[in-house]
Amino acid sequence: MNETSPTTTRPTDVLDPDVVRNLLEQEDRRELLHHFEPLHPAEIAELATLLDVEEILAVLALFPATLAGNVLDELNEELRGRVIELVDDAFLVAILGTIAVDKATDLLDLMPSPRRTRLINSLDLSRSAELRKLQRYDSETAGGLMSSQFITVTPELTIAQVEQLVRSRRLPYSYALCVVDDHHHFLGSLKFKDILLSARSSRVSAVMNRDTLTVQPGADQEEVANLFRKYDLFTLPVIDAGRSLLGLITVDDILEVVHDEGTEDLFKLAGTSETAPLSETILSKVFKRLPWLLITLCGGILCSVVMQRFEHLLSAQVAVAFFIPLIMMISGNISIQSSTIMVRSIATGDLGIEHQILKSILREILVGTLLGLACGTLVSLLVALLTGKLVLGGIVFLSMILSISIASAMGVLIPISVNRFGIDPALVSGPFVTSLNDVSATTIYLVMLTILS
Repeated sequence: MNETSPTTTRPTDVLDPDVVRNLLEQEDRRELLHHFEPLHPAEIAELATLLDVEEILAVLALFPATLAGNVLDELNEELRGRVIELVDDAFLVAILGTIAVDKATDLLDLMPSPRRTRLINSLDLSRSAELRKLQRYDSETAGGLMSSQFITVTPELTIAQVEQLVRSRRLPYSYALCVVDDHHHFLGSLKFKDILLSARSSRVSAVMNRDTLTVQPGADQEEVANLFRKYDLFTLPVIDAGRSLLGLITVDDILEVVHDEGTEDLFKLAGTSETAPLSETILSKVFKRLPWLLITLCGGILCSVVMQRFEHLLSAQVAVAFFIPLIMMISGNISIQSSTIMVRSIATGDLGIEHQILKSILREILVGTLLGLACGTLVSLLVALLTGKLVLGGIVFLSMILSISIASAMGVLIPISVNRFGIDPALVSGPFVTSLNDVSATTIYLVMLTILS
């Protein structure tokens, strides 16, 4: 089976789950293996999402341990956890002993502690030691992302000796070599380009890059992803406080991080901490979403309290109440747009410098003011035409400009402020910003009516 790159041309029914089910019912092992022959592990995982868990287990049992592990690694986390729960220990030990160490760690993270310990103890000493080392780090940190499968060389080696070492190791992937001293302290990196272009008699010390960027094991995975993006990295060494080399993060690990972080932020902006488990229980979904809906509910209650304070005005001029939802909706959309832009800028590290933060705040407020002018002009003309009251149109115009400007400012300031306190801005920038905006927009409109009408 193709474990390195997907095949571009294949029979049209190869990804048809019904074909796989028929072959499983016939118990035709040879034909099943032939069916999966042209597929990449990612494609097998895609097909697996259309099968029952029992059918997935039957398919995995056909494969060598390495391929089965790579297919498991490609499954979404929720489905992967359900499958691992039913895979017998003997097969899991074989998988954990053959796949990349960082992938093995990801599988272990989905298991309860007793089973995890039992499986690690069943592996050979060197593999179990590697896994215990990586298990010390949180899965969403540099330590949790790094792999211990990399090649190290010392400065006194020649390029010819390095070539021989690389051929003998035969790692599944490698982008650069790490240069260390006799005490395993990190000194720099050696790119394959430098190996190819240098004389075979040259020493590593003469061609190595001594200014290689490094990261501490406790660095958050989002920070690591930003380093890869900012400096166009393919690898990033992980070192401790004493500069001892702990592991290596590769760009393929970061691609998954970028996907996961983006998905997580989208769910948070929508007001849920859910991370896409489609088959999660109904009660679990309810309890995850309820806190954020309660924030929105509190905002609605505050709006009702504000409107109650102006009951005399609303009862005397019923028509003025018709435009409250319109002002709330427009300013709410503006605040969400501004907060989304800020959350993205914070996540990508684009707001790292103080003057950039101030410039972004002023720019968004100016944009909000101009949008308020545009929307306010259109709405005020509509109000004047519908009601025949020019004063009411003017009040709506001023209220909309002020509401949108404040909404834009809140959309910028709230994510930046909570980020300063170490709180994820994506967590509060959805329901929280919307609720505050609804209260402020309602208050501004009713106060303007009281003053000017």
